[in-house]
Amino acid sequence: MNKIKKALICGLTVLTVAPTAFAKCPNTYEKIEIQKITSVQQLIDYLNKLYGATATPSSSRKTKPTQAPAAPKVTAAPRATAAPRATAAPRATAKPAETSMVEVTASAIEKEVFDLVNKTRAGYGLPQLAWANDLAAVARAHSRDMINRRFFDHTNPDGLSPFDRMRAAGIRYKTAAENIAYGQRTPEAVMNAWMNSSGHRANILNANVKEIGVGAVADSSGTIYWTQEFVAR
Repeated sequence: MNKIKKALICGLTVLTVAPTAFAKCPNTYEKIEIQKITSVQQLIDYLNKLYGATATPSSSRKTKPTQAPAAPKVTAAPRATAAPRATAAPRATAKPAETSMVEVTASAIEKEVFDLVNKTRAGYGLPQLAWANDLAAVARAHSRDMINRRFFDHTNPDGLSPFDRMRAAGIRYKTAAENIAYGQRTPEAVMNAWMNSSGHRANILNANVKEIGVGAVADSSGTIYWTQEFVAR
C-alpha cells in the first residue's frame, strides 16, 4: 500500500563574493512516494529509481527508465523570502511610473539607486517601490558596520541576519530580502553588478515586495559599501 509522506524543505542561498544577495526560503512540501518492497526485482527497481543504479536482475525482464523528479517550487511564506525565478523579457508597452520622493531621507547616491531600481522595475511592468526611511536606516547601519568591523556578509559578527536586524529595528514584514555589495564607484555600477547576478536581480524584480531602503557608506579610502533592504509589510 502506497503512502504519501510530507517532507519539510528549507534552503538558504548566500553568495560569498561581492555583490551578494540573501533571502530566507519559505517552507514548501514535496510529495515523496514510498513503496512496499515484496521482491528482489522491486528492490532493484526502487534502488535504480532513487540512485540511478545500473545493476540488473538475473532475469531478462527490462525495467522502464524513470524520469528524475522536478525540483520543488518555492512559494511565499510569512516572515520569509525566496529569490524568485528570472522575470521574462521587458514588455514593450510598459511605461515607467513617476517616483514619489515625499518625506524621503536619502543621500544623492542612495536616491539614485532608488530611482534606478524603480526605473528597472517599470521596464518589466512591475509596481514601483516606495522609499522607507526605517529600512534605509537599517541598510546604512549594516554598511557602516561592515566597514567598522571589517567584514562583508549578510550575517554580522553578532550572528544577526538581515531579518534579525529588521526586527530589532521594529520592522515587521511578510516578505523581506537584502542585497549587499562593495567597491562599485557609482549607483549605475552597483545596479549593473546586481542585475547581472541572478539572486540580486530576483530581489530587485520581486513582484511581492513593496518598499525599499538603500544605505551607501564610504570607508576612509573612499570604497563604498552598498546595502539594499526590501520588504512587504
